[in-house]
Amino acid sequence: MLDPRVTTIRMPKTMKAELVAIAHSRNISIADALREALEQYITSRRNDKGFKERLEKLLEEDGEVLDRLGEN
Repeated sequence: MLDPRVTTIRMPKTMKAELVAIAHSRNISIADALREALEQYITSRRNDKGFKERLEKLLEEDGEVLDRLGEN
């Protein structure tokens, strides 16, 4: 991790308690447990064909808006 950033998240108390228990049982930090979970989530999105299609559509639409904004 070359450039760590601090991010605050809100979660229900029960989820936090479960996260703490899982991290503790694996002898890892809560931050490490969250990073692992987020990496799994990101990987699953990368492998999701429907997500990729939606992302490409959004990027195309955003590009069109940016092109219009850049016109004089």
